[in-house]
Amino acid sequence: MTKRQSGLSALTRHLLRVFTDVDMVDSIVEDMEDRYAGNVERKGCWHARSVWIGKLAIVFTSFAIKSFSWRTIMLKNYLKLTIRTIRRNKIYSFLNITGLAIGLAIFIIIALYGQYEWSFDKHHGHSDRIYRILHQSMDERIKREPSAYTPAPLAPAIVDIFPEVESAARITCRFNIPVVFGDNRFFEEIVYFAENEAFEIFSIPFLTGDPKRALSQPSTIVLSERMAQKYFGGDDPVGKTLMLKGSLSYTVTGIIENMPENSHLSMDFIMPFVEFFRFLNLDPQSWATSNYYSYILLREGILAEEFERKLNDNIYRGIEIEERRKKTFYLQPLSSIHLQTDVIHEIRDQIDDKKDSKYLLLFSTSALLMLILACINYMNLATARSVQRSKEVGMRKVVGASRGQLARQFLGESLFFSFLALVAAVIIVFFTLPVFNNFIQRPLRFDLAENHALILVLVSVVVFVGLVSGSYPALLISSFKPGPILKGNVEKSSKAVAMRNLLVVVQFAVTIVFIIGSFIVRDQLLFIRTTDMGYDREQIITLAVKNDRNVRQNIETIKTELKRNPKITAVSASSYLPNYNESGINIKVLPGKNPGEYVPIYGSIADYDYVDVFGLDIVEGRNFSREFASDTKGAILINESAADACKWESPVGKEVSAWGIDNLKIVGIIEDFHFRSLHEPIGPLFVILSPTYAGYISIKMDMSDFDETMAYVEKTMKNFAPGLPFEYRFFNETVERMYRAEQKIAQMYGCISVITIIIACLGIFGLSTSIAERRTKEIGVRKVLGASVLRITALLGMQFVKLVLIANLIAWPIAFIIMNHWLQNFVYRTDIKVWVFLLSAFVALAVALMTVSFQSVKAALANPMDSLRYE
Repeated sequence: MTKRQSGLSALTRHLLRVFTDVDMVDSIVEDMEDRYAGNVERKGCWHARSVWIGKLAIVFTSFAIKSFSWRTIMLKNYLKLTIRTIRRNKIYSFLNITGLAIGLAIFIIIALYGQYEWSFDKHHGHSDRIYRILHQSMDERIKREPSAYTPAPLAPAIVDIFPEVESAARITCRFNIPVVFGDNRFFEEIVYFAENEAFEIFSIPFLTGDPKRALSQPSTIVLSERMAQKYFGGDDPVGKTLMLKGSLSYTVTGIIENMPENSHLSMDFIMPFVEFFRFLNLDPQSWATSNYYSYILLREGILAEEFERKLNDNIYRGIEIEERRKKTFYLQPLSSIHLQTDVIHEIRDQIDDKKDSKYLLLFSTSALLMLILACINYMNLATARSVQRSKEVGMRKVVGASRGQLARQFLGESLFFSFLALVAAVIIVFFTLPVFNNFIQRPLRFDLAENHALILVLVSVVVFVGLVSGSYPALLISSFKPGPILKGNVEKSSKAVAMRNLLVVVQFAVTIVFIIGSFIVRDQLLFIRTTDMGYDREQIITLAVKNDRNVRQNIETIKTELKRNPKITAVSASSYLPNYNESGINIKVLPGKNPGEYVPIYGSIADYDYVDVFGLDIVEGRNFSREFASDTKGAILINESAADACKWESPVGKEVSAWGIDNLKIVGIIEDFHFRSLHEPIGPLFVILSPTYAGYISIKMDMSDFDETMAYVEKTMKNFAPGLPFEYRFFNETVERMYRAEQKIAQMYGCISVITIIIACLGIFGLSTSIAERRTKEIGVRKVLGASVLRITALLGMQFVKLVLIANLIAWPIAFIIMNHWLQNFVYRTDIKVWVFLLSAFVALAVALMTVSFQSVKAALANPMDSLRYE
């Protein structure tokens, strides 16, 4: 034998022994050596080695097929054992699959929600190069968060100065604009004003019209497909006109596809940007006023950080502007706009659609906790069933099963349960997703055929959950020794009890944290509803008239006519309602006591009856009065916080300037009221008298015969403003809308608490069933010796009571820290009360005892003779 042939033989023997586990290795190698020698004599060494390698490949393939067939048989056997286990333990299997299905269903729903929220604005073709400009004032006296508003000349200046910018566009909007076409009259929630460049930056497909010229002419408008259908039905709207604000006519020049809802700019009405100045009579060249959103498209390869520095270094060169009016500009990536919450003057703030990344994080964390609880539930039940399966394990070990085979079997069972739970979870999601969509006001879709990423995530999660949930039971059960098992000493030879108790404590601790959180959130909402806001909010309805020309010209006559109805006690017109929201912020700067010191102050416009309608209290001076002719020349009311901030000892009679109006005389001081939400402290406020300004009409009325009274109000409004859509709101509902996010948190916490309780009940029910089965003989002996049903029930349930009490001690400090941090979001908040913790402990104990008592009483009522014959 040659040295080369000897090496091939040794290598072949080693490979066959390692990979094939074959007894006939030597005979196979000897046969290959004989064939190698013959081939060397006939055709040479290279041919012989090729034949050797081919023969080795055939041998490996043959044994691989045999091995695969053997493993297939083993898999079939494992599957049969799993199905038999499910049939034999129907309750256990149901509890396991149900718990996992609930956890997986919640995970799927929140995954869809997270996927949707993070997808905002990513449908635009150049989304990675689109940025919005933010600004922050350089005036140290006005320290505020970054604002989304920018000056009107900024975007054109950026295009002229910086070659790094491919395109720039300005966009702004107005709210609650009356739109009329024929008999169709609506208040449209939001109308946009934009430049043609917006269609270059954003991916907005046109169905009809030319995007390069659609907004080139004044008095034109572009509609979305749904708005075209809403106003014109099946007719072609291009060339037809809509009336806005009662008298302004706009010709339709284009129809765009409906923009996706996962866009912070979901535009249905788009008018030329220059029309905005026509609406409000503003100067388009003013750097002093910031009311506009500026978007830029950077060229390929330009770094945003470097361009931002260059922008701030060069933008004001050659521009004459007061130093205190200069601003620092920032670039905000398009995809971050939706979930960034430290920016003021957002469009979403003004249409009451503000989303917060904190809430997305809260939802995601809750979903993850639900999944963890479901895994804990599975591990609990699996370890509890270890005794019932101990004899099976012992017998299989005696007949030669290895620990690895047993572990693979139990892991396989766990994976099988996970996939069954996934099927159940998918069914749950199909039925519950519409309810969740209604709750979060989102159009989430569960379409596995299109959502390939979700399929991959779900399969990965199910495999992970199956392996994690089944790993501890598999390792635990497979480690049992046959001797103690067959003697019935499983509990003494394992740590199953300690592990199971730990998991029960963790499960109930999480459940109690959610219960406490639910109580505290509801308590804070009750505090909000019952807190004296400083103004009346009951029996008031409001009409948004947006300073309509007809209403403004006839406001006094309208008020007089409305008050002819005996059910109407007072009527007022104002620019804003007492509950300011982000859209109502108009901070002006008034002089303080010291020269050069300025006080930021919120401003509003109102008529003579504003104080009376909303029940505001005058603490010094007087209210606006028709008896004082001087009031019409410029009178204002300020609140106590404004007087304190300006450090005026006696502000009544002082004159100030605001909104470009000089010699405004302070005639009275209003007692502080919460004109912003309870998240914020009461700030300085002034109210300027303007009897003819009418953003809102507020009507205080007797709510009896409501329909009849409202019919009278509608008729009156139609007489004086026939082109104005008639829509009203209850003022108390408007106030509560400020806390919509908190209301959703309360509902979410309540649902999560219920779900965690259900999962905990499933686990405890399974555990109590297992314990009752394991202690069947003990129960029979105790009954024979005279133990009562109550005593036996208490004996079985007491261990769970101890575990729940321990869980409370762990959960209380965690819940206190979390909820105290959440309450810090409110300047005015309720206290965390002791009864919340005691009540949560009672709820957890009651749930545990009720769940355990069912199985305990059943075991205690069983015939002792049957119990003693149990085995």
